[in-house]
Amino acid sequence: MKFAAIPMGILLGGALSEYLFEPFVNSGTEVSSMIVRLLGNTDGTGMAIMFLCTGITGFASCMLLSRSKQVKELSMPAEQDETQAA
Repeated sequence: MKFAAIPMGILLGGALSEYLFEPFVNSGTEVSSMIVRLLGNTDGTGMAIMFLCTGITGFASCMLLSRSKQVKELSMPAEQDETQAA
């Protein structure tokens, strides 16, 4: 399942960059001008926006999931095994 998502992600990423983020950069809105100051306005700025959004989303989801009780329970047996071995 996860390997089927890789080509789909590559195709979707290219389409998002070309048809959503690049026109957004050239729209002249206040948000786009702020992003242009941060990332520049050259070829590939749409891809840079996509990488920035992916990084922020990944960081935020990791921070939220690390506070989850279920995730903490998954790491507990490994910690207990280490203390018993010592």
